[in-house]
Amino acid sequence: FLLSISIGVLAYVLIVVFAGPDGVWAYNQLSEQKNILSINVEKVQKINDNLYLDHKALENDVGMITSRARNLGFIYEGEKLIKINGIAENSVSVYDTGSAVKLSEISYVSEEICKLLGLACFLMSLSIFCLVDLKSKNRLKTVAVATSVFSDYK
Repeated sequence: FLLSISIGVLAYVLIVVFAGPDGVWAYNQLSEQKNILSINVEKVQKINDNLYLDHKALENDVGMITSRARNLGFIYEGEKLIKINGIAENSVSVYDTGSAVKLSEISYVSEEICKLLGLACFLMSLSIFCLVDLKSKNRLKTVAVATSVFSDYK
């Protein structure tokens, strides 16, 4: 009986450690999601740094302001705009705003299922040990009957 309990508890512990809510499987999934988020944070930080530099340049640098205005089609008073066919226009760069990261749900075996599987292992091992015990008792009875029959013939 104690061996069956031990097998059931061992099965429960192994299932919880490897596939439970705080198990190795869930930990690996969370670690992978952490890596994805870290990479995305780095990308967004680079975008933020570039935007900050452009913002500072547009606040302070007259050359940058003039260049950006010309790209948008503005000209100074008195200037004449000459467009030449066949030459591509400088387009205003569109900033990449990053992308949303959608994380998937973490897969794991719930605590209730872990307990049920441990209980099932206990019941299966108990029934196997009971069947083995019954079989060995039957064998002993058969041996005992056979030896008593042979002893009567002597």
